[in-house]
Amino acid sequence: MDAWAARVAATGLFLLTAADANAETLAFKCSIGGQEASATFKVDLTNRAIDFGKGVISAEVNSQVISWHEEGVLRTIDRRTYAVLRRLPDGSFFQIGMCRPLER
Repeated sequence: MDAWAARVAATGLFLLTAADANAETLAFKCSIGGQEASATFKVDLTNRAIDFGKGVISAEVNSQVISWHEEGVLRTIDRRTYAVLRRLPDGSFFQIGMCRPLER
């Protein structure tokens, strides 16, 4: 690899690392569907993604809700009440769990 290509690759790696370092995240412990063990959800507000510990998927994030599609169903965390909601076929929502924010 010539020097120019090495500089371009190093710059790209730096930018990716800097973006990750500047990412704002929220962490929640959530109990969904009556499960006893709480799952940890990490929401990357900067890159609009959510990590359930099984992989990262894209999410819609705004000041009121965090929403994502899981198994073909829209799920939402209400940022005011921390309720986890599932969208029903008629467009209404049904509460399926609760979250609590983790301290940073």
